[in-house]
Amino acid sequence: MRKIIFIVFLLITATTAMAGDAFISEKMGCLLVIPPGWTIDTSIADEIMLVEAENTAVYVSVKRYPISSANQIGSEDDLASAITGLYSKLGVNPVSGEKPKFAIKNGRAEFESDFMSRDAGGIIRDHKYLKGVITRLNHDGQVLYLIIAAAPIEDYIQAYPQIQSIVNSFHITGDMASDLFVKSGSGLYKYLLLGIIAALSIFFFTRNRRVQRSINPLGGDSGNFWRCVSCGRVNHIDNRFCHRCGEERHIIKAAHTTGTTNPAGDK
Repeated sequence: MRKIIFIVFLLITATTAMAGDAFISEKMGCLLVIPPGWTIDTSIADEIMLVEAENTAVYVSVKRYPISSANQIGSEDDLASAITGLYSKLGVNPVSGEKPKFAIKNGRAEFESDFMSRDAGGIIRDHKYLKGVITRLNHDGQVLYLIIAAAPIEDYIQAYPQIQSIVNSFHITGDMASDLFVKSGSGLYKYLLLGIIAALSIFFFTRNRRVQRSINPLGGDSGNFWRCVSCGRVNHIDNRFCHRCGEERHIIKAAHTTGTTNPAGDK
């Protein structure tokens, strides 16, 4: 907490020298510095919008998204998949076959990218800059802070220094956990499942051995099975061939005498 207060103090001091203001959002749990000549709009829930007063087409948007329990990030592979999915939704095209780049430090992951937005005719209109910060808060769980800055192509270079000053001033004021990744209990369940599978395998193996060696394999149900004369395997009567060696089932038919049959024409 002392570290946070100290950082806030430094930011406020710096913005005072720049004749800017520090804005702290308790709801979103973050801090931003508003440069001179920019306005702030917080009318939309879970979003802070900073707009250049003289050119409203230049803006920086900060949104906060809670990460649902079904999509919790538990590893770097999960993180890479989440960033890839986010890029896909936003129309960011990373290099084919490469994982998105990110950095993990002090309990948070950061990633960034530049991309262009096009109109319906495919003409490039805006140059956009994206920065994402994923962290785990002690009270709210994992959250994504998504910062998107945009400016028309012809205005981006001029607006870039102020855009970067806003992005660099972003600071999370919430109580962050020391570890970004969620410790899942799936590992315990995995080993438990493997143990159950092993136990069942041993059970059925020993049971099958007893059945194969038994003269009367399944008690009263033995009439539904036949034993291969070549290898001794017990097979179900629905199977014509032995499952082990492929030998065909030998069926012995007993002769039944029902009386004397006279040739045709005899009386």
